[in-house]
Amino acid sequence: MEDFAPVFKIFGGSFLAGIVLAYLKSFMKKPSSWFVEILANALGALFIFSGFVKAIDPLGTAYKMKDYFDAFSQFTGWSFEWLANMSTFLAVTMIVLEIVLGVALIIGFKKKLTLGLSGAIMVFFTILTGFTYLTGYINPDYYDVFTRQELKAAGEDIQVFVAYDELQMKVTDCGCFGDFLKLKPKVTFLKDVFLLFILAVLVWGVKHIQQFFGGLFSWVKVAGTGLFFLLFCFSNYIWGLPMVDFRPYKIGNDINAQRIEIPDKLEYGFIFRNVNTGEEKRVTMAEYSAYKEDPQWEFTNEQDNIVLEKGVPAKIANFGAYDDDGFDQTDDILLNEDYSFWVLSKSLSKSNKDAWEDLNEVNAFAEKQGLNMFAFMTSSFEDAEEFRHEYQCAYPFYQADETFIKTVVRSNPGLVLLKGGIVMGKWHYSDIPSEDQMAKYIESLD
Repeated sequence: MEDFAPVFKIFGGSFLAGIVLAYLKSFMKKPSSWFVEILANALGALFIFSGFVKAIDPLGTAYKMKDYFDAFSQFTGWSFEWLANMSTFLAVTMIVLEIVLGVALIIGFKKKLTLGLSGAIMVFFTILTGFTYLTGYINPDYYDVFTRQELKAAGEDIQVFVAYDELQMKVTDCGCFGDFLKLKPKVTFLKDVFLLFILAVLVWGVKHIQQFFGGLFSWVKVAGTGLFFLLFCFSNYIWGLPMVDFRPYKIGNDINAQRIEIPDKLEYGFIFRNVNTGEEKRVTMAEYSAYKEDPQWEFTNEQDNIVLEKGVPAKIANFGAYDDDGFDQTDDILLNEDYSFWVLSKSLSKSNKDAWEDLNEVNAFAEKQGLNMFAFMTSSFEDAEEFRHEYQCAYPFYQADETFIKTVVRSNPGLVLLKGGIVMGKWHYSDIPSEDQMAKYIESLD
């Protein structure tokens, strides 16, 4: 139940909002069904919240949708590349639509149309989350741990026998609440199924959903909401960086600390078998030597470990910077105790070209101050060399994981200032500081 705790909190907050909204609206018009009115308001509040946290970082949602389309291609053998290329457009459209539908549910705007579109978007979400969760179920006939002969010998039906393995899931999380909250696929899938049930109840009780602010004003309210959040989305990736950074590379975070993994605390157990009776027994570490030396017992090479305390996985596990000889330079870069600059580009050819001239000015400042500047990219070194020559980039380029680059900064290219592995500043390509501005910024930090 621990995995469901965040969902319970969000649902609880949504239903509380639904109750408050229904109560406030009752002063204008008493609802014919408090139950339906509260459900409609609660679902509307949930849609607005879910859309808003994604609107803060639209590119994060776009990247997640691209992951889904790539996974669909791998899973079905069909090409979804055309959809993957439209992922940003689809993400922004979905985010704005979700918020607009939330407002429409609360004010009772075009009830049947709103419920129909809400049902469509929830079916879409459920397909995505169901795909994520159900791809974790695999037939062990194709799993290395099992063989067809072993399954038959065990009397298992290999046509129906399945196992669940999170490592087999094509997409690790759905992105329903962006980077603000990551839910396990099973939790997200069941959440969406529950919301489909809520929608079915609202369709049944549609006549009890009250309309407020009818006529032209309701159209203005809905259209105004859509336009406002469309511009809000643009402000968080076209005109600048997300207004709130939920990622592990946010300003103030220590990247070195984020790379540390705390393993599970285990009580080790070893399975021994009695050579005379065939009895199997779990033996603790303290008992291991005695049983190992006893000729009546033999170690089966199997372990039965008990997790006493769950560990904490590293929040950053995909950071690796490789030079053109293939050597990992990650530690050298992160152990730099002075200020340093990172330039990140998920695609040199698709990056904003004017920004590279501004970055050269930053590099000129870095050279004067004796500071290092590094670039991380996914392109080949041959393409990078040609690119560096064209734009006169006098700082080293390293290859890095695309997900890492896209996660650090939502800009292509983007600029990051660090000191001793701690993120001190981030800039979108549209607002890269000049030499004087950077000098003043660093002076303000000191």
